[in-house]
Amino acid sequence: MRLRLRFDPQAPILLGTGRDLQQVRESLEVIPGSAVLGALARPLLASAGICRTHPMVPSQPVPPELQRLLSELQISPLYPVPVEALMGDATTDWQSVEVLPAPCTARTCKRHPGFADPAPGTEQGGDGVVDLWLDRTIHGTSRAHCPRDKGHRLERFRASLYRVGHKPRRYGQASLPTRSQTRVGISRPTETAAEGILFQVEPVEPRRLRQPLSNGDTPSQENSLETGFVFIGEAWLPDDLWQLLAESFGSLDSSSITAPVAIGGLLARGFGQGHLTISVTDESRASLVERLQLFGAAQEKGLPDLLLPGLLRSPWPLEEPGLSPLEEVLSSLAPPPRLQERLEPAPAASALETHPWGGWSMAWGLPKPRRQALAAGSVVTFRLKNYNPDQDHEPLIAWLAQCEERPSSLECGAGWITWFDPFHFDLGATKEGSR
Repeated sequence: MRLRLRFDPQAPILLGTGRDLQQVRESLEVIPGSAVLGALARPLLASAGICRTHPMVPSQPVPPELQRLLSELQISPLYPVPVEALMGDATTDWQSVEVLPAPCTARTCKRHPGFADPAPGTEQGGDGVVDLWLDRTIHGTSRAHCPRDKGHRLERFRASLYRVGHKPRRYGQASLPTRSQTRVGISRPTETAAEGILFQVEPVEPRRLRQPLSNGDTPSQENSLETGFVFIGEAWLPDDLWQLLAESFGSLDSSSITAPVAIGGLLARGFGQGHLTISVTDESRASLVERLQLFGAAQEKGLPDLLLPGLLRSPWPLEEPGLSPLEEVLSSLAPPPRLQERLEPAPAASALETHPWGGWSMAWGLPKPRRQALAAGSVVTFRLKNYNPDQDHEPLIAWLAQCEERPSSLECGAGWITWFDPFHFDLGATKEGSR
């Protein structure tokens, strides 16, 4: 079953693997799915009586049902969404808000970056954002200038995005503030401050004042209203395990769970505290069918082939050095034999970025293999040759829906993909530039 997740933080969050420079530790702005799974595993193991209090005491075996729950639960990254985006419309439900990384095909003005008409919660707008996928793949052109001023240059648009509404859809950019804090190292043998050990952390601040106070002002009920960000994502869990998850957290509601959790680093010092809500969502395929029809109509030029663009919403680890990234992604998605023979990568219509994945684990002090992964926001495109809507529509929709509903990667937090993301069509080169 498909689940929707919402994390309401109550304290600053320090998320790895941000940049570490000597004694300075920075934080990510996106909560990895593996961090959410770890935050859920701690209370689940504690409630089952599996709590290792001393390193010399052997750990107890995990019950098979709980072991299967923790191994089958797949969680996507949680992206930040301003609270104002949820409060802007009384009918807007947090489960209807979509989150995504900015695609690698997105461009914005270098001088005035940002959306020209941003969704509620975005603090500052810009000259506009355009997406180059349609123009490059369908029209064979690319826009190389600012939507408002042709004398300005474009640059790669990097941001955590959220999408509200349906017709029309509006996009906003979430950027969390940070605050430097100096901390003292702790000596584990004495549990006291270790002399001469100082380090600086720069956690994200998901909570802030709605109206900042100026010098000399005294806080009042009107100007000290606190707002901030929530984090929204998705998860997948076999249907028969939902009841076990709900009972483990003592939930009486058959469709929703709310539990206090702690996410990130420095948990003993009060970081990362908050509440996680898990809700069952409808697994309707109507949206996927609409997206396929929309992009299919845009590509219709009498050509027998159909392009399938996929937006990676999470990192995609690369395991096979003998295959190209597109070939490895296509192999991991396991298309049915009926379509596999006619599917091929389309490098010219793809936009990929890579970054290191794995490596040394500071939490456990163990070396891990360091390899490459496709970054979130990469756009992988495949070509289905000799597409026949009458014969190929049903098996194609079934395969694409399976890829979206359940990630193909064995590593938690990786392998999440969205086909025919509306961002490519809503922010095509002729969209915001015409405003």
